[in-house]
Amino acid sequence: MRQINSKLERLDGLMNRVNGKLEQVVMKGDGSLRETLKELIKEMKDDLLKSVINTIEIVESKVFENEQEYDALRSLLKTMESKVNDNDEANDRLEEMVKKQKRS
Repeated sequence: MRQINSKLERLDGLMNRVNGKLEQVVMKGDGSLRETLKELIKEMKDDLLKSVINTIEIVESKVFENEQEYDALRSLLKTMESKVNDNDEANDRLEEMVKKQKRS
């Protein structure tokens, strides 16, 4: 919300500059309006680009964190699967030993 308010304040300041330039153009009749508009549009484009880049960086960071978490979970899963397999093998050996003891 602060970011939006900041952008609105900046836009208000830019609009005040445009109004000031327009007053000068009307009074003086000079050709600086076109250059002023180009400059303002470029500034607005740069501000928007900065905002988009910031958002992309945030998303990339979250993706990286999710990938790390995914890798950790995958590693944990492999460890748990290995333990389950080891337990299954131990159970099978115990069952065989019990069967052999019953036969004896």
